[in-house]
This record gives sequence, C-alpha cells and structure tokens, in this order.
Amino acid sequence: MQQTLVQILGGDSVVRKPLRTDLDFLEFAEEGVPKESLTSLSQFLSLTIASAARLVGTSSRSLSRVKSNEKLPEDISTNTLQLARLFVRAVDVFEDGDTAKDWLNTPNKAMDDKRPVDLAKNSYGVQLVLDVLERIEHGIPT
Repeated sequence: MQQTLVQILGGDSVVRKPLRTDLDFLEFAEEGVPKESLTSLSQFLSLTIASAARLVGTSSRSLSRVKSNEKLPEDISTNTLQLARLFVRAVDVFEDGDTAKDWLNTPNKAMDDKRPVDLAKNSYGVQLVLDVLERIEHGIPT
C-alpha cells in the first residue's frame, strides 16, 4: 500500500524520501507535502484542483499562491495524505482504480446520497467512508 500511495502522491521524484511505515507518513505530513502531490492526487481522482483544494481544507486561490515544488502546511498535508489513503483503500476493496474512482465520485445511498469523496473533508467523513468500504468488502448490505 505504501508504494501505491507514493505513486498517487507523484512518485519518488516528488516525494523524495522513503515512505515505508505509518510513522514515515506522519513525518511527511509534519514536514509538509509538496503541492505537486496534491496535484497528482487530484488527477488520480479526476478532480479539478479547486475541488481537491476544497477537500483538503483550503481554497484554490490560496493553493495557487503555493509554487509547484513548495510544501503545503501541515493540516493541508495531513488531509492530502488522508484522501490519498482513502483512494488506496477503495482500490483495495474494488480491485480496480477506475471502479474505485467511480464509486468515490458517485452519490451513495448509504451516505445520504452524498458522494463519498465529498465526505472526505474531515476525519469523521473519512471514517464513515472507510466503514462503508469495509461493509462492501465483507458483503454486508449498505
């Protein structure tokens, strides 16, 4: 899963450090994720950069002030990693990136007809989406 996360975040050339454990990811968030990682993630999720910015807790205007190779603040970095991990989890459950992307971007009755990706704005929403993914994985009706 860690290597997949690195790829979603722009690959080794963007991440520029080994990310093997959860502690590595924690340190990466604390140091600041490169803006390029959020750009890469938005492409994987087929989101506009404005939508991705909103999901990680900033505005597209604020994000536009950050240069491509600069690091994002810790809170935005943490949210970026959280969103990337959610996508990887969806890929694990659906065993296909396109299916996972479609599921994340489609309104879901189990989530009050909201798109799962829109709930990923905070840890409560992420947990709700992870819970639904776990139910799907175990064949429990949602």
